[in-house]
Amino acid sequence: MALAGKLLGIKTCIIMPIDAPEIKKNAIAGYGAEVLFFDRYKDDLDEMIQKQINERKMTYVSPFDAKDIIAGQGTSALELIQEVGELDYLLTGIGGGGLISGCCLVCEKDSPNCKVVAVEPDAAHDAEISLKTGKIVSIPSQDTIADGANTPKIGHLTLKIMQKHLN
Repeated sequence: MALAGKLLGIKTCIIMPIDAPEIKKNAIAGYGAEVLFFDRYKDDLDEMIQKQINERKMTYVSPFDAKDIIAGQGTSALELIQEVGELDYLLTGIGGGGLISGCCLVCEKDSPNCKVVAVEPDAAHDAEISLKTGKIVSIPSQDTIADGANTPKIGHLTLKIMQKHLN
């Protein structure tokens, strides 16, 4: 989003965990986005997002639960299939579910015999529970090196896509 904002001349504000890897923090700042930090162990991210939307009158774009974001993340599977051909298996990490949702949609069309396998840290297995119960379950952030998979919950759109495509 920070790069898209820079390329389009649109002001962007990125909210990210204070303990995010420095390379990610530096990249976002390098694109000129304003960066707001939150403590994933103490702060309520949804509350912080809503406050920023209300105060700034900005449009919120989910990093995983938006159609265009899911489509963009799915291009990773598309590029892989274009390079190596049809896949038997595709193991994909789950944070909010955008990447795996996009990959499922691409595989359905371009590698229909591929089995997409979800992977997430044991300590942050909210997607597994959400898929089993059919409703979004939130797990507080955990101490894991898998920072991209350390989201407290998956999205509504991603849950629907995963329910359809993951067995």
